[in-house]
Amino acid sequence: MISDLLSKVDSNDPVRKACFITLRKELESAEVKSEAKMPEDVVRLNSYIDINSPMGKVEGYQLVLPAASDINKKKLSILTPMGSALIGYAAGDEIVWSFPTGEKKITIERVYRRANHSEHVA
Repeated sequence: MISDLLSKVDSNDPVRKACFITLRKELESAEVKSEAKMPEDVVRLNSYIDINSPMGKVEGYQLVLPAASDINKKKLSILTPMGSALIGYAAGDEIVWSFPTGEKKITIERVYRRANHSEHVA
């Protein structure tokens, strides 16, 4: 599904273009698992994510398809530089990714699904 989405995307923005190219390469070598076999702490569509980055701590963002994206509702598109950086990684992973301000290190603090969301905000 993500590969199909990326095949239809074109961007003139050099940062976005670099993110898409990197994500396409990562998807080529990704190990595909069924939802039942996917570890709970791996970032995938509809995951909620808490991260730490040089720009500060970000909590409770949900990774979604572009049509559902709404930053005001903390819904982060997989086609943003941050969204494409996180997909497939797990809690505790550190990722170096290209952002408009240059390469930055992101640490994934926590990954959870909606069922666990209430325990996070309590």
